[in-house]
Amino acid sequence: MMLDNPALEMRYRHTKIIFTIGPATSADEVLKQLINERVDICRINMAHATHDWTRGIIQQIKRVCNEAGRQIGIMMDIKGPEIRTGDIGDAIYLEVGELFDASMSIIFGLMVSGFGEDGANREWGP
Repeated sequence: MMLDNPALEMRYRHTKIIFTIGPATSADEVLKQLINERVDICRINMAHATHDWTRGIIQQIKRVCNEAGRQIGIMMDIKGPEIRTGDIGDAIYLEVGELFDASMSIIFGLMVSGFGEDGANREWGP
């Protein structure tokens, strides 16, 4: 559906178009073309981004949007958790259903009953 008002179009369109900004998409001309083609959200991959680069690219996106007369969302994709096991030593063999605790100490623990089953009535506990 193409509406005369881009803000209304973004509001009523259920599918959003997301692009990831990077070396191939960070030039003003490319950003302007993407914005004019009705992208909805700019994704910034924060896994390798510095604070200075992120500040600069957000200012650039806002400036190009203002010049184009459009607003788009900015999504920051933050780096998820990493599991660091260190040296384990000898091989560990597990049987199906066997539990194994790979931690030296518990820093933060959270049990979630029902998680991944039907998604309803989840209980959060220590």
